[in-house]
Amino acid sequence: MARDGSRLEILCHDVEDASLDRAERLAGRNPFAQSCAALEALEEAGVSGALSDKPVGAFRYFKRCKDGEVVSLPRHVFALEVREQRRFWAEKDSRDFRWCSIEHALALVGEPGLRQVIARFAETMRVEVD
Repeated sequence: MARDGSRLEILCHDVEDASLDRAERLAGRNPFAQSCAALEALEEAGVSGALSDKPVGAFRYFKRCKDGEVVSLPRHVFALEVREQRRFWAEKDSRDFRWCSIEHALALVGEPGLRQVIARFAETMRVEVD
């Protein structure tokens, strides 16, 4: 998430479950969750900047495994003040992304828990900006 002047924007991109799972496994098994989030942002969206020290929110995600079992996985969301977006990055050709207003991002996001995290974060940022 980034703020352009007084306007808060979110970089929306498609995310494959495997990449989310890899980041969550890394974050859950070591104290470097922040580094994992920064690496995912760089690999998947080509962005870097100042990452929040702690997650700004969390939600549970239900995933169907290859054997048909449904498991509940935690997702931690970090805020990133984007300072640079590379012209080229590892997964650029396999990702669809765009900068969106909060309202547009909330309309695009299908996961209810993630929508809640985004809405709460946006409200927190508006309080600080005003």
